[in-house]
Amino acid sequence: MWTIEQLEINGGFLPGLKAALPAGLICIIGPRGSGKSTLAEALRFAVKGSVGTSKKRFDLLQANVGNSGLVTLTLTTDAGLKHTLRRGLKQPAVLLTGDGRPVSGVDLDRGTYLPIDAYNGDEIESIADQVLGETRRELLDELHASELSAIHLSLGEHRRTLDANADQIRAARRSIADLAESIEEFGDVRARLAALEPVEETGPAAAHGRALKQQQRNAREKQRSGDFLQKLQSLKDDAEN
Repeated sequence: MWTIEQLEINGGFLPGLKAALPAGLICIIGPRGSGKSTLAEALRFAVKGSVGTSKKRFDLLQANVGNSGLVTLTLTTDAGLKHTLRRGLKQPAVLLTGDGRPVSGVDLDRGTYLPIDAYNGDEIESIADQVLGETRRELLDELHASELSAIHLSLGEHRRTLDANADQIRAARRSIADLAESIEEFGDVRARLAALEPVEETGPAAAHGRALKQQQRNAREKQRSGDFLQKLQSLKDDAEN
């Protein structure tokens, strides 16, 4: 992980400032006008330069760093190499190794040496309100290919999960519709069974016996229909849940 170990400002609003930056979260606290924004802008300017800087931020730099001011950063790279980055508004940026030798092959004015950016509270709220505005597109453009690939893979997984859930929901709705239809059919059967007239217990013994057996069968069928109707209703409730 890259670390910025020290920030130094010569000239401008914070002349002679030399601040060691420990690893981890750093909070800069101070009253209005004490230089918090100037310090943050100086840090961003040292790394990215003034290319693409808004007029408001450039005016802040010019007023507080000045044409003769110089911002110097001491950094440690992923490989543990010490670098010194020095930049002024009217001077070309210089990148040196720990022993003072120039580092070649790095275009410091494009801000690709150490990707970094900072936003104040109003800017963060404005970015959050954008659906996919210019600032968000710029942030996406700064993603490494591996990071962008990981985001696409994650989005693909979520889409597949959503599609699978949608298929399950559609299947559950079809089951609910089938159960509702079956419940209506068995409700009709139950109503017809309830409407059957009881068999009179008069007449010859054989006819009476057959009628009694038929009555018992009707009662059993009515009971089974009622049980099945309850089971269908329970299945429907489960499917809806």
